Amino acid sequence: MTKRLGKGIFELIGNNTLEINNNITNISTDTHLTMPINLLNPSTSQPRKTFDQESLRELAESISKHGIIQPIIIRKNPHKKGYEIIAGERRWRASILAKLKSVPVIVKEISDNQCLELSIIENIQRQDLTPIEEAEAYFNLTNTFSYTHEDLASTIGKSRSHITNMIRILSLPPSIKLMINNKLISFGHARALINTENPEAIAQKIISSNLNVRQTELLIKNLQKPYKNKTQTNLTELEQSLSEILNLQIKINGLKNKGSITIKYNNTQQLNSILDKLKKTI
Repeated sequence: MTKRLGKGIFELIGNNTLEINNNITNISTDTHLTMPINLLNPSTSQPRKTFDQESLRELAESISKHGIIQPIIIRKNPHKKGYEIIAGERRWRASILAKLKSVPVIVKEISDNQCLELSIIENIQRQDLTPIEEAEAYFNLTNTFSYTHEDLASTIGKSRSHITNMIRILSLPPSIKLMINNKLISFGHARALINTENPEAIAQKIISSNLNVRQTELLIKNLQKPYKNKTQTNLTELEQSLSEILNLQIKINGLKNKGSITIKYNNTQQLNSILDKLKKTI
């Protein structure tokens, strides 16, 4: 049975076993230990790319006064000496700032895939991932561990549409993703930019004019109108040209890259005439 996430890594792990998407099972909670801080290393599967320094300093001050309440989850590093952090890298970084020599840990025996899945899910539960980091985490879970959007939504307590929309913003150009990470535009802005002709130019307009999401949606709608009008004009001209060539009524329905052509004929003689003309062009 898949557990709904929302109360932290300890609910996820539980006292005896952990089951997520049938990939992680029978992970027993080990004895609490205190370990030298220099033996710990960040996980290569950490979805968080940036750490807010001010927030880390605040956490370091709290750790200096009260210590680390929740142990850091680690495993023996299978690739080099020391231990790899599964959950709690932010606490580890803050502990370094607080100049601690050792930290409380729980050592787990789990595989690379289990470590990756736990690390991703633990970070998704936090509220300070950037939208791009969150989207990449969702994509990683669906791509690597075969979660459906529905399964993932149920597991982490989000709506399916939220999962789908988050993953869709990964299709935006790198420059747009950088704007999102730098908080120049919001996730709502980014969602409106998907499938637009020139998202970079629109994003610059959003920033320079300080547009909200609703204003951005109206801007995009107005930008698309001239293209639609121009396209319809071109289709009408093509219909007239084909009608003159075939001496029949032609109807073209089309969007940007696809559409259909309907040729109306009244008898088999007209049909054969159409086929003969088409054969000559092949």
